[in-house]
Amino acid sequence: MTPQMQNMREMAQMKAAEEGKANQRLLDEEVLEQQRQSEPGPAVDLGFVANAVNRMNGSASAMQQLVAGLQASHQAHVDGIAQQSRQETEKLAQEIRAEHERNRIAREFQSTLVDTMHADRLRMEEALPRRRRASTCPSRRRTSAPPMRTWPRSTQPYSARRRALRRRRQR
Repeated sequence: MTPQMQNMREMAQMKAAEEGKANQRLLDEEVLEQQRQSEPGPAVDLGFVANAVNRMNGSASAMQQLVAGLQASHQAHVDGIAQQSRQETEKLAQEIRAEHERNRIAREFQSTLVDTMHADRLRMEEALPRRRRASTCPSRRRTSAPPMRTWPRSTQPYSARRRALRRRRQR
């Protein structure tokens, strides 16, 4: 229920309570007028006590209705705030889950990258002693510098660049 509808309902309840009070006042005036027109008798008139009790009972129910309407309006407002809080909390939780997923993917990628680099390094370390043994052989020993490449360094194939770097390190 929207707040406007709730306010209209409360206004209708207040009007009904005011109409009930107005009707009670009219009834009280008629009773007083009849009492004035009648002759006073020996009996004591306790009509005012009955009227007061009726007024209190009528206004109490109207007040109870008004309070119930206000409580319902307040509860609707509180429920709306709670729903909005739940939506915002869920949105934040989704953002946090997405961030965790991105971090997990990045960690997995990084670990595979590190694993590949580690495997390459192990292969190179295994190959290094074999190359050293092969280069200590007298028949394989070089007596002159390797021939110059004719292409620019940046266009050399990757494996050729890697071999050139290894040769430089070995010297």
